[in-house]
Amino acid sequence: MNNKVRTVNIESLLFLDIETVSRNKELDLEGEEYDLFAWKQRDRDTDRLKINTELELLYTTKAALSPVFNRIVCVTVAYVRGTTVYYKAITGHEKDILEEVYSILNSENWMPCGYNITNFDMPVMRLKAYQSKVETILKDTLSDSGKKPWDMSKYFLDLMDVFRGTIFSNMSLEE
Repeated sequence: MNNKVRTVNIESLLFLDIETVSRNKELDLEGEEYDLFAWKQRDRDTDRLKINTELELLYTTKAALSPVFNRIVCVTVAYVRGTTVYYKAITGHEKDILEEVYSILNSENWMPCGYNITNFDMPVMRLKAYQSKVETILKDTLSDSGKKPWDMSKYFLDLMDVFRGTIFSNMSLEE
């Protein structure tokens, strides 16, 4: 077990998880999003694009996990005080969700904690905050912009890194 997990004060942790869905219910075959998505899903060896029916299926299964094609619909935050866990699911418009989450993150000296937050949750929130023109600026220690993932471990407790160790491939929380 990672020594950081053993020594961190649980009351300094802000547990965090974002939920995303595809930006649109289905892929618009006539829109700019189609061109971007089709190119992203192309055969990398031949640069051939997939057929539309395959792209439509891929969109429904993969778009929610891509920062370019998703949107945030909920962020759940939680913290511990004594023996009580406090939590809140923040929903609404993406910009409003992010404003509130950023405000919470800036409100105390939190160490965000979650599963794959260094490689997914925080970068997706940063990108969506830029796109939504969120006015709240996240503390520099909590922003991943211009930083290497291993430098973020000073300020985050990413449970995927703790559980994975030096295994090369990622694993799901269920695994």
